[in-house]
Amino acid sequence: MNEKDTKLMLSNSNSKNTNKDDTFFDNIYQGFNINEIYTSRMINADGKGKGKISEILVTNYNIKSNDNL
Repeated sequence: MNEKDTKLMLSNSNSKNTNKDDTFFDNIYQGFNINEIYTSRMINADGKGKGKISEILVTNYNIKSNDNL
């Protein structure tokens, strides 16, 4: 899709939530824009894991600061 000049966005739970030194997403999405947002999780296998977590948005375009995420 990127090579066809199509805008793309994907999201995923940030692996740095559990390991601050994890660079997996930084490595595989090198050359793309990685934006961090915080979102609430109401369901979790561990009851202590509920609440705000970091999520990443990966895009092949810049998100303007006035865009609503």
